[in-house]
Amino acid sequence: MKITLSTVMVALLLVPALVWAQPAPKPCFSIVLDLQMRQANDAGTNETHHVEIVYRPGMVGDSEGFYTAMSPTDCNFASMHPGDIRPFAPFSIHGTATGHQGKIAVNAKIDDLGRDKGHIVARLTRKANGATLWFQIRAVPPGDAVEFIGVCAAQAWEPHPSQFDLTNDELAHVGTIHKTLSLNMPNGENGCVGTGTALLNGK
Repeated sequence: MKITLSTVMVALLLVPALVWAQPAPKPCFSIVLDLQMRQANDAGTNETHHVEIVYRPGMVGDSEGFYTAMSPTDCNFASMHPGDIRPFAPFSIHGTATGHQGKIAVNAKIDDLGRDKGHIVARLTRKANGATLWFQIRAVPPGDAVEFIGVCAAQAWEPHPSQFDLTNDELAHVGTIHKTLSLNMPNGENGCVGTGTALLNGK
């Protein structure tokens, strides 16, 4: 099958129209991260992060392809079939972080999507029984406090991948989900250790 230049041009012209025509996205759930990290050999050098990310369905115009099979307002997960995958982008993000070196403390915060806008940062995969919700662990960017914040946060967390296991009943009542995942940071390349929690809340 031949694809003409005119066909390609029409397709490109339709993309902005599809983006414009979509309804305003609806938030489906949020994940609250509380992370505590420190240098393994110096407890006085540490950082803490508190981040809340609200997620919306992926849609046309996001970073990883065009998701036309679902509406930006569709938070009905019970209708998914085994093998179905739904992507999610951040709807909003708010967070604060504090870094300590001895008696010196420096703060940082995030209150807008910035570089996260339109990026797929979570995926729900339907299984034969239940589903898994994978998500990226997001820390607060250090801004001007790079000597105090971000060194430990750059290390990997366990479990890997970071994900919630959801039951069929939880999928059917996503608006009432409240689920906690314990996180652990083993001693890594930056010499840090840490613990944390991820709290999943339905909307």
